[in-house]
Amino acid sequence: MSNLVPPHGGRLLPLLVVGEELKEHTGEAKILLKVWLNSKEESDLIMLAMGAFSPLQGCMRKEDYQRVVEEMRLADGLLWPIPVTLSVSRKEANRIKEGERIALVSRDRDEIIASMLIEEKYAYDKRVEALQVFGTDDEQHPGVKKIYEQPVIYYR
Repeated sequence: MSNLVPPHGGRLLPLLVVGEELKEHTGEAKILLKVWLNSKEESDLIMLAMGAFSPLQGCMRKEDYQRVVEEMRLADGLLWPIPVTLSVSRKEANRIKEGERIALVSRDRDEIIASMLIEEKYAYDKRVEALQVFGTDDEQHPGVKKIYEQPVIYYR
């Protein structure tokens, strides 16, 4: 095992729950406010759950997000090129309170795939993110198009 490459940031953080813990979380999630994920967000959530985005422990806080967009680094200085975020509309953001747990639902399957404790909500500038991350604000670029199509508030 000592020949394995260490995870980015030095620690592997899978967030996936299984067994009895999964049953417990699934039951709880059924009564929570539901937020539907787009395909990018669902993919990012799967990557977070399996530890592929270690050392991230969830979507990015505002401090990490801003530094990634500006410098391609997390707040602690670790290299990270693209934001990992979840977005909601202003209307949804007004319904969701910090400290509240929500259910994250696959839009394609209409199935709860995770629950999340809301720690922070913040607005962002779509054009700035597009320019900084992709080097263009041209909507013909698929990454830029995704940014422009998503809602205006990120949450963690």
